[in-house]
Amino acid sequence: MSGIFNIKRRLLVGGPILVVVGLAVYLIRGAQLALVLPVIGVVLLILGVLYKPKPKKTHELIND
Repeated sequence: MSGIFNIKRRLLVGGPILVVVGLAVYLIRGAQLALVLPVIGVVLLILGVLYKPKPKKTHELIND
């Protein structure tokens, strides 16, 4: 599968989004609890960079 269903792409897109949203909420509202979002975003971004997909298993049909 490709597109947004690809877990690596989800991590690489979701990480920076969480960083930006968390920093924006912190700057606008001053809520220190919102600083958790950028930390989670950075972790997701690192996981996205390090993620190695498993090779797909192919089933060979044996015709007798």
